[in-house]
Amino acid sequence: MSTDDLINVVLVLAPGFVALKIFQHFGTQRKRSEWEWTVWSIIVGAVIALTVAALRVDLFTNDVIAELGGGLTFGTSGVVERFAVATLFGSVLAIAWRGIGSRAIPALSGLTRQLTNSAWDHVLDEAAAQRFGLEVVIDAGDAPGDVRFYGSLGTFAHERDEAEPWLYVQCVRTWDPGKKGYADMPNTDGVLIHRDQIKWMRVTRQGTPAGCV
Repeated sequence: MSTDDLINVVLVLAPGFVALKIFQHFGTQRKRSEWEWTVWSIIVGAVIALTVAALRVDLFTNDVIAELGGGLTFGTSGVVERFAVATLFGSVLAIAWRGIGSRAIPALSGLTRQLTNSAWDHVLDEAAAQRFGLEVVIDAGDAPGDVRFYGSLGTFAHERDEAEPWLYVQCVRTWDPGKKGYADMPNTDGVLIHRDQIKWMRVTRQGTPAGCV
């Protein structure tokens, strides 16, 4: 491989890698193998290179096909444009992905179920968006009985990001069998619970506990 070939490979890989890194950091946050990074960097980098080539085409000449055909090999020209497009591309994907998850973008919210196919993500996204109350019963381990919490969903790990399935219940109260009701937990901001600990969970429309912001 000549030096020029190596430069062209780097100039395809690098913008693609930058775009994916932005998307990964601000959007999906999904872990990827080195093989996945390489393959997707090539694919995204090639798309970016051809996009820049298309943007550089003078439509009033007969060089349209030649310019597009050389989109992957026009050397160091268009480097700034490639990284600019990579930054924009990665940012737009990250915003769209977050919008799908948080339902902040109504036009994209309908894609959530099709893209994730996860009851965990779908139900908890809805609970967070609507600020529903959350009742969680967990296994107490060696202690007799179960432990029951009620509060507001602070945050949770998405299955679509292949994250460890933790959820954080804030403004939390715990069940008091003696009073047959929920009692405050002094000096406690919230409880971090792993999905494997959960026996059952209920999302309630009565909302978050009083005083929870």
